[in-house]
Amino acid sequence: MTYFLEKIPRLSPDMKMADLVNGGTAFLTVVHRFGIPFGFGEKTVEECCREQGRDAFTLLSVAGLYFSPFHEIQEKTLAKLHLKDIEFFLERSHESYRNEWIPNIAAGLDRSMAGRDENKKKIIDKFFSDFKEELEGHVKFEETKLYPLLEAFAEGKKPQGRVRLVKEHDNIVNKIQDLINIVMKYLPSDGKGDASMSWILLHLSTLREDLERHSNLEDMLILPLLKGRLAGKENE
Repeated sequence: MTYFLEKIPRLSPDMKMADLVNGGTAFLTVVHRFGIPFGFGEKTVEECCREQGRDAFTLLSVAGLYFSPFHEIQEKTLAKLHLKDIEFFLERSHESYRNEWIPNIAAGLDRSMAGRDENKKKIIDKFFSDFKEELEGHVKFEETKLYPLLEAFAEGKKPQGRVRLVKEHDNIVNKIQDLINIVMKYLPSDGKGDASMSWILLHLSTLREDLERHSNLEDMLILPLLKGRLAGKENE
């Protein structure tokens, strides 16, 4: 079966998975979080997804939005998405933030700030703590509000009680940008080229970009998808 995503005709389930991943780090992130193992050789996106029990159209829809943040998702696209795969992607994203990004950046900050001004270190620690708290709050929102809805609709059930879906991530990107600015502008140089600071800034900037994509995915795809299904349930 061959189909193309609206407004992104170059993404197709018949394309080689290697070609998709080579298209940019955004695609690499999506493929990894959909649980597609590397070593796919010359297999297509459809073949790789089928082997792992994933839906190629859902993966490509997410990949398209990660690559093109302002890509408009049409209703007919939303209707085709596999909700279990969306939930799996969210779970893997949260695992990445909690178990990889945050611990690695925390360790890097500790190494980089060793021996520097204690007052500046306390300020950076406070900004990093505020960012972690904001991120964890958003993750918990998704796990307590979005997961049950995705599971219910995936199983053809009606969600229990009234659910109000709102954007819960507006402050996350601002928090991490504040941290980037503090590190970049105010942490004194170590006089040795500041390689450790460059590492920290690079990783913070990469995480910020990933969180921007994650937030956009929620705004452009997940919330419209769930609100549409909730509206449909109310009319039954």
